[in-house]
Amino acid sequence: MNCLGLPHKNFSRIGLRALIFLVAALAAILLVRPDASSASGLNLEVGGEQPTAVGGSVSVVVEGARGARSVALYVDGALRKRDRSWPWRFGKGGFIQLPVGEHQIVAKASFRGRRAVRRATVLVPVRRDLERRRSDVYDNRQVPTKKKEIVDEDDSAPPLPGGVFWAGDFESGDLSQWDIQQSVAPDRITIAHDPIRQGNYAARFEVRPGDNIGNTAPRAELATELGEQEGEERYYRWFTYFDPSFPTDMEDSFVTFTQWRATDESDAYTSFMVWGDQIELRRDGTHWSTPLVKGVWHEFVYHVKWSPDPNVGFIELWYDGQLVMPKVSVETMAGSPGAAVENYVKQGLYKSDEIPTGIVYHDGFVSGSTLESVRGA
Repeated sequence: MNCLGLPHKNFSRIGLRALIFLVAALAAILLVRPDASSASGLNLEVGGEQPTAVGGSVSVVVEGARGARSVALYVDGALRKRDRSWPWRFGKGGFIQLPVGEHQIVAKASFRGRRAVRRATVLVPVRRDLERRRSDVYDNRQVPTKKKEIVDEDDSAPPLPGGVFWAGDFESGDLSQWDIQQSVAPDRITIAHDPIRQGNYAARFEVRPGDNIGNTAPRAELATELGEQEGEERYYRWFTYFDPSFPTDMEDSFVTFTQWRATDESDAYTSFMVWGDQIELRRDGTHWSTPLVKGVWHEFVYHVKWSPDPNVGFIELWYDGQLVMPKVSVETMAGSPGAAVENYVKQGLYKSDEIPTGIVYHDGFVSGSTLESVRGA
């Protein structure tokens, strides 16, 4: 017996249990403790290594994202990698391969209730011939890596008033509300003062034959992730104006002006499209269509319950103030229940190669919790 009246053997067991509990509690505190650096945004470190004549190997490290649900890496507007482990070092050994030239690299962390974004532009180091000598031997000196940080922003502000989570309405006077821009030239996506549907600004999208990006069809689009989770309901409102010159005489050629895609780039996507002179909503088939009227603004309000289970997920649509498609049960996320793949939204103009030049305007995109919140924005 000891002074507490407990056998030494039992006391030893109780002490061991207490010690285990204490260690577990301390570990839990350390694991859930927010990373102080995440409060001011992400830290995106980009550097070059081993330059070649065709490109370079660029190291990418993301810090300040402890506690994030996931971190995504975009290169020139295309999703390159998504990780749900920490720390985030993309590619083998933290390196990714890029061709010669300037590239926009975007790292985005998704936290519960907020997002944090970090952008950088890098010039991949290249091996170039500075001077051809008389002996026909090249001086293959390396050009050092140049790195220019563009912006470091923290989207940790509380939701907008009235239940609006996010606005991509161009009222900033530029394209900065959107995370990604895909176009072959700066004049393909521009801020417009006329026509506009709300506020002071809209965005003009122009796509010409040959405006291909990589091996995809011609496009000029903006994109962003809004962090919708499985089981969540969201409303989305926007306005679209098809220029009077918009081509509508090619029934077998597609135009997409707004779409939601899975971040793993699977075939699970929703598209608002134009086929000939018809507007269509497609998600595992066509669920709604209407004749296209050009030269006027059209309002779309899209209601979604996000789920990979078609018995849980649904879509619903209002067009020009009228409910035109009541709830349709459909799979709205890739993956499987409990392991859903998040989506991202793209807006602009994406079309078949054979379609002539098309011009479309978008305005007033907002995401919110209720029909009233997005309509009142």
